[in-house]
Amino acid sequence: MNLFFKSWLPVLLWGFLIFYLSSIPNLKSSFEADFILRKFAHIFEYFILAVLVFNAWLKTFKRQIDFKKIAFYVFIIASFYAISDEFHQSFVFGRHGDIKDVFMDSIGVLCGVIIFYFGKKK
Repeated sequence: MNLFFKSWLPVLLWGFLIFYLSSIPNLKSSFEADFILRKFAHIFEYFILAVLVFNAWLKTFKRQIDFKKIAFYVFIIASFYAISDEFHQSFVFGRHGDIKDVFMDSIGVLCGVIIFYFGKKK
C-alpha cells in the first residue's frame, strides 16, 4: 500500500494543480503572446501528467510490463482528465470549456507517452 501511495501521490498532486489552475477566473498572462503561451501550457501540463501516470503505473504494476498496453491506458486516462478539466472550466466564471484545448492537452499526453515509452523501453 505504501508503494501505491508513493507512486500515485505525484499524479494526484499534479492533477490537483491542473484543477486549481482551471479554477482561476479569467486566467490570462500579461504577455503579448498570451494565446500561444496558454496553448503551450496545455501541452506542458498534460505532458507532465502523462509521464507521471506512466511512471506510477510501472511502479505499481511491475508484473504487467506490456509497454504498448500501458501507453494506451495512460493516453486514455490523461485524455479523459483533459476532457473533465475542460468540462470543469465551463462552470468557472470567465472561463469556458474548449474542444481545441482538449486537443492541445492530448498532444501533450501523446508526447509524454511517446518519450516515456521509448525512454523506458531501452
